[in-house]
Amino acid sequence: MRRYNIALTNAQADYGILAELKKFRYDEARLKEGMALLNKTIELFAVQKKEFGEQIEASEAVNELTGKCKAAYNATLEIARIAFSTDGNAYTALMLSGKRKASKSGWSAQALTLYRNFLDSPAFLEKIGWYGYTRDKLESEQKMVTDVIAADAKHKKEKGESQSATEQRDNSFDELSEWMAKFFVVARIALGSFPQWLEKLGVKQA
Repeated sequence: MRRYNIALTNAQADYGILAELKKFRYDEARLKEGMALLNKTIELFAVQKKEFGEQIEASEAVNELTGKCKAAYNATLEIARIAFSTDGNAYTALMLSGKRKASKSGWSAQALTLYRNFLDSPAFLEKIGWYGYTRDKLESEQKMVTDVIAADAKHKKEKGESQSATEQRDNSFDELSEWMAKFFVVARIALGSFPQWLEKLGVKQA
């Protein structure tokens, strides 16, 4: 966009260039329209870059939290399977059987069920306590799960905002490019006898 900025800035600053462009209805007001579109596009590029950075940051945060949470949950799951290996009711209540869900929503629901039922049952707490698990430890791990859910929701929000910013940027750039393409054609015609002015606008002669 540097080329566009040079062309529009120099066209408005040089009275000789402006006089020739006016013959084709490219007066100060029309050139200001082009500059406004350029400035809008530059701003949208900055916004998109910011939103994309926030998306990446949110993605890294959710991945880090998920890794720590899964490690803690998987360890608790294995200990619980040992502690309640002969207790069918506990196995069902704590969802100890079978594989863990692959989706984040799936395994987080399984994890929250385990922690909630542990914390709601003094008997379960007492038995898992034999393996060094306290209420505080289980509550801490439960919070890790809710933190992952919150971080995942934030990541989805940031991703949506990034996609929206990208679309707005691309649309504005397309509009700007079309406007400038027409301007350059007019400039070549209007300034065809003044190669030095074309050069000043960064426009190649036909």
